[in-house]
Amino acid sequence: MILLLCLLAVFQVTPLAKVDGKEPVVGAAVWNVGDVAKTADKKTLKLPTKEGVVVVFVRSYYPAQVAGLREMDIVTSIGGKRINTIDDFSKLVSEVKVSQKYKVNIRRLIGTGNQAKWRVLTLTLKPVSRKDACLEATSREKDEVRGLEFVRHRDSPQSVNERSDLSLYFVLKSGKPQGLRLKIQYVSDDWLFVQKFSVHHGEKTLEINPRPNQVERDNGIIGGSNRIWEWFDSPIPSDQTPVWRAISTSTEVILRYDGRQYFKDQRLDLNEIDRIRVVLDAYSILGGD
Repeated sequence: MILLLCLLAVFQVTPLAKVDGKEPVVGAAVWNVGDVAKTADKKTLKLPTKEGVVVVFVRSYYPAQVAGLREMDIVTSIGGKRINTIDDFSKLVSEVKVSQKYKVNIRRLIGTGNQAKWRVLTLTLKPVSRKDACLEATSREKDEVRGLEFVRHRDSPQSVNERSDLSLYFVLKSGKPQGLRLKIQYVSDDWLFVQKFSVHHGEKTLEINPRPNQVERDNGIIGGSNRIWEWFDSPIPSDQTPVWRAISTSTEVILRYDGRQYFKDQRLDLNEIDRIRVVLDAYSILGGD
């Protein structure tokens, strides 16, 4: 139950509407200490206070992570103003100013087992605009011959044989987005000969059916072991963007690689889902439809 509550809290940070990029962002999702205390195993998690909010997610490269905030930190105040509930946290975050520094008081569990203790710490938070945060969380690879820039999340795989993954990216031409693209790659010891993919989110499923020979394949030795990799790279139809928005806010996403005889399921973790969301925000901010 606690995990479900925490996951639901994560996606209450950013609205689904088209974003303009000017609003300040922090990049942390929280849950009420009292609610966590009710659902947690008291033998393994003894919270030191009934006040404050528990950090359940920190978005990579955003101000909260830069400030040093971690999951399971308890935030008790921002800028000298006390926080007791999610509403308090949301209100204060909505009032912060871009580039202004704020002292954040937290309690952090340090150590393990019987040696673990809650310590009081003070961090310095410097909110930035959503546009600057998205640009910081994404990378650009230039193709100077064609005059293009490929915009991806910084944590997306750098090569098709790095790991199994699903990611979104887009291309800029003269600074303007040319449409979203989807890249799916499967890396393993044995061939699946992937025929199609499906993305299950909530109670819905997005079916992706590549054309013949659209899934590319290769193999080689990586780290002393024989490996195979299969990958698919294709434009996303503009009318499918809302579907990917919904996927990026789902608490559970399962990617299925359907092969000739067998299939393989991959459950996307919270960071992998959030990377989709960040790319979508960057695409919208930079003028994508």
